Amino acid sequence: LGPDIDTNIIGDPHTLTATVTLGGAPVVGVPVTFTAIGGPCMGVIGAPVLTDNAGQASVTYTCNTVGTQFITASASVGGVIQTSNT
Repeated sequence: LGPDIDTNIIGDPHTLTATVTLGGAPVVGVPVTFTAIGGPCMGVIGAPVLTDNAGQASVTYTCNTVGTQFITASASVGGVIQTSNT
């Protein structure tokens, strides 16, 4: 999940990108759920996003409250739920 660290002005949009792989190869068409697990704007961020041909899914969101967000991305691959770093 990237970027690892970012600083935004309150009200500016922030884009996150998750990469889903299986055995080192990108996984195409898998829904990825982005969730703020800590911080002022906790909860699921938008609807799940399908991975593209590179195994990547991106979401852009805006938090209008001061604070540090901790966000994960999760996807089910081969029947196993993979969850990213925060």
